[in-house]
Amino acid sequence: MLQKHSLLYFIFLIVFCANALGQTNSNDYCENATALCFNETIKSTNFNATINPCDNCSDWIGTNGCFELNNSVWFNFITNTNGGSATIKILNINCSSDTNSNYFNELEAVVLSADTNCVHTTYEFVSACVSNNDQILIDLQNLAAEQEYFVLIDGGTDINDSTIFPAECEFEIKAYGSAIDPLINAGNDIYTAPNTDTPLNGSGYGNPSWFPDYYITNTSIFNPIVFLDLTTTYELTITQNNGCEFNDQVTVYVQEPLEVFNTITPNGDGFNDQWVIKNIESYPLCRVSIFSRWGQRVFYNIGYPDSRKWDGTYNGQHLPADTYYYTIETGSIIGESTYSGYINLIR
Repeated sequence: MLQKHSLLYFIFLIVFCANALGQTNSNDYCENATALCFNETIKSTNFNATINPCDNCSDWIGTNGCFELNNSVWFNFITNTNGGSATIKILNINCSSDTNSNYFNELEAVVLSADTNCVHTTYEFVSACVSNNDQILIDLQNLAAEQEYFVLIDGGTDINDSTIFPAECEFEIKAYGSAIDPLINAGNDIYTAPNTDTPLNGSGYGNPSWFPDYYITNTSIFNPIVFLDLTTTYELTITQNNGCEFNDQVTVYVQEPLEVFNTITPNGDGFNDQWVIKNIESYPLCRVSIFSRWGQRVFYNIGYPDSRKWDGTYNGQHLPADTYYYTIETGSIIGESTYSGYINLIR
């Protein structure tokens, strides 16, 4: 007699195996199509997909003029406001089934248009029917703007022999091209004065959302107004109707006047060992130059990050104590564009 825990395990195993073997794919029908997001590769399979389409399902019944549906899976993508060209790429096809050897355990694929309710009588071919056991490329031209399209993938079999099992395959699939580019753009980096109304200039095909949500008038439009006293990076996310999300960032540089320190004592005590320019981080494209009293340039950099602060050296050698002279070209169009003065290097 089985012990109690052994019997429970046996029952669990039977239930688990039955569910695993009988579980259909989540994208078994058109209305449950898996979204193909622009230029993103996803792994998929048609294992345990529907073998016998039904009249009240979104699959075709019998043949569709392209191939007989046996174990089909569905994908969809949407075009942007321009439409145009796109490519569907199915790669790394790995099949295992008892199909006819003449079909090489291959996949079959076609691109369709359909109404929003996935009624099979409304399906129209957008591409030719393609089959292969290694890689499938479907090039599409003249796609309509703001349109949903479907990719139907099926396991190859012999239409005239119902005793042959259709191919069951693992594969990867991606969609790319100008027609499905989300066109997301958070805009160019912005330079503004403190506490000034500053518009963001986002764009893209989808529903917008900005983060963070502070000091901004509306996070759900492409062109909100921000009001900042500190440099801040905002991230624009657009979400499309099929669930695809895309991100881009813009930095709003709040340019406060520079405060330039005029003394440096690089003796390694951790205090005043580097030349400090307060608020310089708001001018990432500034040009900083330092000259000796004889006009030799001993330091130059575009931007002034912590990793490039001047420490009183030139070509790795310690410079002598003396007075040096600087110019800072901020490139600012909203404030002072050039700073100049002297630095006392004390040893």
